[in-house]
Amino acid sequence: MRNPKKNLPEQVEKQPPDEWQPRSDVWLKQAQKLKKFRPSRRRTEQPLILSGHGVSLRIERNTLLVKNGFTHYPQKQEIIRFFPGDLSLPSRFIFLDCSGSISFHVLSWLKEQNIDLVHLNWQGEIISSTTTAGYSAKLENVLWQRETHDSRERRLQFCIALIARKLEYSLLTLQNMNFQNEAWQAANDFLAICLNSLSHAPPASVPGLRMLEANCAAAYFRAWRGVTTAWKGKSRQFIPDHWKAFEQRNSPLVINGNRRAHHPINALLNYAYQVAESELLIQAISEGFDPTIGILHESQPNRNSFLLDLIELERAQIDYQIFHFVRSNVFSGDDFTIGNDGTVLLNPQLARYVALVVCGMPREPIEEKIHF
Repeated sequence: MRNPKKNLPEQVEKQPPDEWQPRSDVWLKQAQKLKKFRPSRRRTEQPLILSGHGVSLRIERNTLLVKNGFTHYPQKQEIIRFFPGDLSLPSRFIFLDCSGSISFHVLSWLKEQNIDLVHLNWQGEIISSTTTAGYSAKLENVLWQRETHDSRERRLQFCIALIARKLEYSLLTLQNMNFQNEAWQAANDFLAICLNSLSHAPPASVPGLRMLEANCAAAYFRAWRGVTTAWKGKSRQFIPDHWKAFEQRNSPLVINGNRRAHHPINALLNYAYQVAESELLIQAISEGFDPTIGILHESQPNRNSFLLDLIELERAQIDYQIFHFVRSNVFSGDDFTIGNDGTVLLNPQLARYVALVVCGMPREPIEEKIHF
């Protein structure tokens, strides 16, 4: 009998199976392991992160019924019921680029239970947010923001202290990475020299300080060229060559920027930064700051410039979390997808895991954070 496969192209016969479903399950299980122990008399501080298609929140007999979305097939839908005043209620719900439904009744119920909502798109950018604190600015905090920005001397003093603290944290991250190669040593030396100059001969203007910080960031990420990503054997043929090792922080898909990541590590960093920004938004509003009034970063329409100031102090810690994560895992091509424009996207369950890691980072009050 004639073999029906004889005339088929060889690549069709040997095409590896799709790993989207098993890889999604891997990250789903990893995310579940991140759930922290909650003291019996204290409400949980962790958010509930929802993703996928078919997310549903509705009220049944004054209880909140939550159905998480589907990100792969087959997948058992996660269903959770919350009761009013329950200590297991999350502090906030984070929706990660999901579809589904939520009612006004649910919004009222969440308000009564002091639960915040944040909706992020596939890049981790904030689409919308609601906070039970509302926006009740503390006059002294907003005045401090405005007066510090408007005073040339006070603004420069604050920005120098902010960048100095960032460089201290960046040096600590580099030391923990411990590559012991030429680029790593050069970055350590350069950041140490710049940190010393901020104490003895700092730039005379904020633009000059920004230039110093940009040069430090370039040296810092040049040291990352020693970071390699490990890939499962079956998926290697579907991995672009430039994914095998980190090359640069900037993306070739945009002019002078790092948005629209072209490499998985940059996609992870971008997503983690955006999730941190959403956390800082809720914190800034609840503590009475105006998130739009930046000091280092100028205020611009549709931008929370103060959050960009605050996140400078968290980048190094986030960087190390991502570095450790990359070095500790073997990835599959189905952990990431490539958009039609070349942008690297995270598997939804991987994005959920990254969001949980960032949300679990300790954060001190803003007044303490910026008290240099």
